[in-house]
Amino acid sequence: MIEEAANSDSALGRRDSERLQRQRSMPHLIRSSRDSSIRSQDITPETYYNALGRSPRRTSSDGLGIAGSVAAMQSGTSVYYTRVQTRIGQQRVLAQRALCSLWLATAESFVVLERFDEAGNALSEALLAWPESPEALTMRGQLELTHKEYLSALNEFHAAVSLESSNIRASVGLARVEYLLGRWDVALGLLKNVTRAHGWSDPEAWYWLGRLEREVALEQASADSVAAREEVAQLPTMKRALEYTTYALDLESSQPVRPF
Repeated sequence: MIEEAANSDSALGRRDSERLQRQRSMPHLIRSSRDSSIRSQDITPETYYNALGRSPRRTSSDGLGIAGSVAAMQSGTSVYYTRVQTRIGQQRVLAQRALCSLWLATAESFVVLERFDEAGNALSEALLAWPESPEALTMRGQLELTHKEYLSALNEFHAAVSLESSNIRASVGLARVEYLLGRWDVALGLLKNVTRAHGWSDPEAWYWLGRLEREVALEQASADSVAAREEVAQLPTMKRALEYTTYALDLESSQPVRPF
């Protein structure tokens, strides 16, 4: 009898230990099991949904159903749920990007025709289709730059670079705005980083780097005497400006049909 009682106590102890381990692995069920006095091994699907506060049998009378419960679960943070990109979701993303590309092509056509208002409307539609399009943000920054809205252009280029750091057009546009705002040192740093990295074969980046070096050389010469200004061509910055501009012309004349 003593051995049977000991074995019974040992079995109860093991069951309690297993119950505690299951509760630790399912923390969202601890509170419900305490409130309703339901043992964790007796948990049913109904109890699970009740523990989450969402019953699978709710009807549309309370504004939820199964779809509403799933949406509510997705909106919350849980270690048991990971968002998975479905095939329909992937197709939706591809469709949005294709629509954005169509609006971008339309905006480019309007820019060529110098119909800037229509181009702005087309860019708004492109960003409505795909709000995180670096190309659309860059083009809108260029449009703001055309209208001399420098701060707005600066914001657009910053947004494009933050989304795609390798976007050469956005980086060059950002440097141009910094140059126009008088922050030449910032513009020089941006252009040097671009030409040393992914923009090494971009003629526009080299052209603006040469132009900015020329402006710096002229600024240095203006602070000196007339004799020094006559020797401005011998300044290191002017030599670099000539070198960068010549390289930009060589790149422009030897550009392949498809970029690198």
